[in-house]
Amino acid sequence: MREKDRERGSGDGKHFSQKHNRNPEVIGYWKVGEVYIPNKRDKVGKRFGFARFEDVVDQQKLLQRIEETWIGTYKIRANLPKFLRGEARKPTRNGSDEKRNGPDENGNSKLQQQNAWIPKGAKRKPRLTDEEYRAGVMAIEVEQDNLKQLEGSFVGTLKYFADVENIQVTLWMEGFQQIKARPLGLDLVLLTSPIKDDIQKAYESSKAWWERRFLSLTPWRPNILPNRRRIWVRLFGVPLHIWSFEGFKKIIWRIGKLINLDRETAEKIRFDVARSQIEISFWEMVDEVIEVKVD
Repeated sequence: MREKDRERGSGDGKHFSQKHNRNPEVIGYWKVGEVYIPNKRDKVGKRFGFARFEDVVDQQKLLQRIEETWIGTYKIRANLPKFLRGEARKPTRNGSDEKRNGPDENGNSKLQQQNAWIPKGAKRKPRLTDEEYRAGVMAIEVEQDNLKQLEGSFVGTLKYFADVENIQVTLWMEGFQQIKARPLGLDLVLLTSPIKDDIQKAYESSKAWWERRFLSLTPWRPNILPNRRRIWVRLFGVPLHIWSFEGFKKIIWRIGKLINLDRETAEKIRFDVARSQIEISFWEMVDEVIEVKVD
């Protein structure tokens, strides 16, 4: 199975998603998004790695549980990235956790409050932590013009992926002429308007319409990115007696989710190569050799 064009590489080391992670000690704590183990060692010669956990409510609790884990005679040591330290949620006076960008006090609105995260004043030069430097992370300065244009913009999560192609026309037909919708990847779209607070006013004027089409509307932040992607891959050497949608689905399930087959594959016009659209949760190039046993 091979992806046609490489979109992003992982450099040296091993970089894999949750589907490839088979460490029960780690999976038992929280949902693992990705794990990266570079070939390099730290300054004292020890191996290290990075793990991204999804839907973490309490970072300190997660760290504590990980550091209580032993694998044989080795004890796991874990730290938050330096740029995230101090951002763990602090308990409020009533003992509950504070939430960022949550719904309004009534809990009815899917439109989250605007977050004044954009830095003001002097331009700050990005700095890398030791871990980021070792992992080959690049430091790139922010384009201030882009930040200014993104003020007041929102990211919408569509209920149906198919709506990505026609959401702009749908907005125009509903009368929202100034709102521009641009795909961010999968079911995410960026909503912008030259008029201040236009998106928020549009939502408040027709909540039922927006909530029929969007799961959520969130003020744009730099860390809002799709955690999955859809790509087309080519499959070579597929046995003819399993050539069907279900057959391809079983071949691909270890890598991702089968979405569609191209016309030549679905109509069996050619058998030298099959083209399929799949959804995956990692960013490396797909180039796999899979052994198939047909019963």
